[in-house]
Amino acid sequence: MASFQPPRPREIVKFLDENKIASVEDLRAFIVEILGEMQRQLQGAPTNPIEMFHSENGHVDENTARNRIVDLLEPRLTALNMAVVIEHHMANANRCDITASTSINGRPSLLVIEVKGQWHDELYTAASAQLAARYMIHPHAAQQGIYLVLWFGADEKIVDRNDLEITTAVRLQKRIEQCMPDELRHAIYVVVLDLSRPAVAGRQRSGTKGRPRKKSNAGVATVG
Repeated sequence: MASFQPPRPREIVKFLDENKIASVEDLRAFIVEILGEMQRQLQGAPTNPIEMFHSENGHVDENTARNRIVDLLEPRLTALNMAVVIEHHMANANRCDITASTSINGRPSLLVIEVKGQWHDELYTAASAQLAARYMIHPHAAQQGIYLVLWFGADEKIVDRNDLEITTAVRLQKRIEQCMPDELRHAIYVVVLDLSRPAVAGRQRSGTKGRPRKKSNAGVATVG
């Protein structure tokens, strides 16, 4: 936007101080808050921004959805001197889907985010097997992370089966939480971002494996 003016360094310091972002855990909570704002915009804006996650053949794939989420996150974070990276190189040739980094009290800090679509084979294990085991071990990550799950509605398959009990983003979030080890629940926020089309919730789209019509519950589900 032509009228946009990036904040000055003094304003950035003031922001971090007033919002009490003094740790990676605080940064994690701040990103979750931004994702909540994004959810409300996607589902409620009159310009129908949710359509960027869909096409004539159905919803976009996991990587495309991730990239479009980063497109929405990046202006907000870079304005506060926070860098956002896709497929950040990690130890042992691993790559983290999204990272957000900044300096807190003069120390580099890194928030790691793993993204999975509701259909992914590792949906219920990735929080521990990938996010915690491979990415949260980064020396700047402070053993904190966000598990970001993409929900496209109850008529899309869940992992490799049609799970009739999972009919909303909230129920999926609860199921993922149940699958997480107890020791990780304080370190990982589970965010289920509802990317379904509200006006056509429950309608089987061409090219997808559908299920019986269910009522969609638009909204971001989090636990942490």
